[in-house]
Amino acid sequence: MVVYIKNKIFFPDYCLLFLFLILSVVPVKAGYVVSKVENLENGLSNSSVLCMHQDRRGFIWAGTYDGLNRYDGLDVQVYRFEYGNKYSLSSNIMHGISDADNNCLWVNTFLGVDKFSLDTKKVVESYPQFRDSSVLVSDKNGNAWVITRKNHISYYNPELHQFREISLPGIIPERIKTIFIDDYNTLWIFGADNRILKVNYSFKKGY
Repeated sequence: MVVYIKNKIFFPDYCLLFLFLILSVVPVKAGYVVSKVENLENGLSNSSVLCMHQDRRGFIWAGTYDGLNRYDGLDVQVYRFEYGNKYSLSSNIMHGISDADNNCLWVNTFLGVDKFSLDTKKVVESYPQFRDSSVLVSDKNGNAWVITRKNHISYYNPELHQFREISLPGIIPERIKTIFIDDYNTLWIFGADNRILKVNYSFKKGY
């Protein structure tokens, strides 16, 4: 089921004012520590960080203009495209990183979407048809969505290990600002034209 929401205001001015007054009166017991990471034997592969992600084990992944970086708290390991190596990344330019099934990551690159194994540190699946796609999201069960062309969305089935294209009127890739999945199998798509698409999904086994 697809629900189109237009011009919906989630936080009116008076709500923001009320929140500000509450925070001004009620003491907040919170704190944080900012520290600089120094003395790394190997630093980031590039100073332009395009995306970041923390995997289920707690490691930090940073996608740059020159490779995928993993920080383990002590050092940085870099993964790049290697000519002639089918298990390497499709490109060194990263657009996004998210969790996949079977202890893998989805790595959205300039030349395609890769499924990267956290166990072997190799690409186990590659989808070059999604070249330069900047919109990819996945849920905790390994279902993934990619938006590449108008009025369509591609869905990844972790059982079949393949993407299938689904018609979804109103989708314009160039106008999408952000996309995410909540804990109730609902896909939220926010557009630059203030439109919100709410997609409730449930697939039969083997779809």
